[in-house]
Amino acid sequence: MIDALQLELPELQIQSANQGMHLVVRLPEGLDDVAIAAAASMAGIALRPLSTMCSDGLKLSGLMLGFGGFTTDRLKTAVQKLRRVLTEGGFFTNHTKPLSNL
Repeated sequence: MIDALQLELPELQIQSANQGMHLVVRLPEGLDDVAIAAAASMAGIALRPLSTMCSDGLKLSGLMLGFGGFTTDRLKTAVQKLRRVLTEGGFFTNHTKPLSNL
């Protein structure tokens, strides 16, 4: 999944993850993770907005992506579908700059 994210969505910052069955990615500044999660859901992609899980005062915009129980091909397809949601939904523009990955 990390390889697919780096290839398809270099604009996202992948948070270090050495365990678990999910990844957290940070979104470029100004993007609404709740709106993106809703658009992704309409496209058949299940993910969670990071901002709704933050404590008061902490303003993080990102997505929690699960990968447990899915084949590599299915994960690649989901990442490609997420790319389409972000571009065709107007979330990414020509001015959206990649974030550096940790």
